[in-house]
Amino acid sequence: MPRRSTRGLVDLSQAPVSGPLGSSSPTLSNSQTLSPTHSQRSPNPSSRPTSSPAFPAKDFSRLLRPELYHPLPTTDIPAPLRPSSSPPQDLPTLLSTSRFRAAAVLAANLLTTATAPTDHPTIFALLYVRLASLTLCNATALAAQEVKAVEDLNSALYLDPLTSAHLVPWELRVLAVRLQGIGFNDPRRGVVGYFELARDARRALAALRKAIAEDPESGDATLVERQMWEERLVDLGYEDAATIWEQLAERDRGNEMYAQNLAVCMLYSGQIDEAKYMLEDLLDKGKSFHALTFNLSTIYELCTDRSRQLKLQLVEKVAAMPEADRAGWEKTNADFKL
Repeated sequence: MPRRSTRGLVDLSQAPVSGPLGSSSPTLSNSQTLSPTHSQRSPNPSSRPTSSPAFPAKDFSRLLRPELYHPLPTTDIPAPLRPSSSPPQDLPTLLSTSRFRAAAVLAANLLTTATAPTDHPTIFALLYVRLASLTLCNATALAAQEVKAVEDLNSALYLDPLTSAHLVPWELRVLAVRLQGIGFNDPRRGVVGYFELARDARRALAALRKAIAEDPESGDATLVERQMWEERLVDLGYEDAATIWEQLAERDRGNEMYAQNLAVCMLYSGQIDEAKYMLEDLLDKGKSFHALTFNLSTIYELCTDRSRQLKLQLVEKVAAMPEADRAGWEKTNADFKL
């Protein structure tokens, strides 16, 4: 099976906390910063976007309301493990010692009591620490509820009015896509969100490559920025995963799991037409397992406004299969996202 170029929704211009975590950190206040780290477990944002001085500073007071941030119960902590003394009141110490519950509490306190509504770098840094720490202390459901307040990160509110550059750190954008998909109970929202992230990364890479081609002497800064965007694209993970599943599918062409997982990776990396072809090919071969019908229904939703009609046709196609092929695979509307 030849390696495919990436085409589809993404190029017309994608589980655990998976955002790339950089080594530099934004300032949280005049005296408190997140210390540098290379650990992929410590939720330290890696960039500090700034707004253009020619425009008034944007007001993010909507993210500073105390009612947005829920108290963390201690009933789920075994009594012997409950802290006997107050934790340190600085985020670098809490994060470096993996005290994520305390870090989540402190981040919320700083957001609601000690942060100016126009200081968006600090707001987004603290919000990332809050959401990532909740995820790391097994409170993902709580994080998924709190992230709803952010709403649409691709709205004009979160873009620089002069350059259209995103004001939100990449790590927070990646984490928000995952949590909003959970919080809104909308897998399609998550799929589209990953598409948009990959599209933005590719756009940035294309612009940097063009700049380097036009001016080879543009300097190390351009090369470093290009490497950053390449790493961000890799950190979305799906293209590397597609390569692995492609190799496995080549070795065992009859293995439906390999073909299914390869199709999913293609979907997330923008090869939507090829993903659709692969899943429909499995269907033509008499396969009708849940993940197949569900993912094919998702692709129909992404491809066209007439997705319901296509999903109903899918139902009819599965119903027409010989009963032996459908044995053990009872279906409900959820299998077809109806």
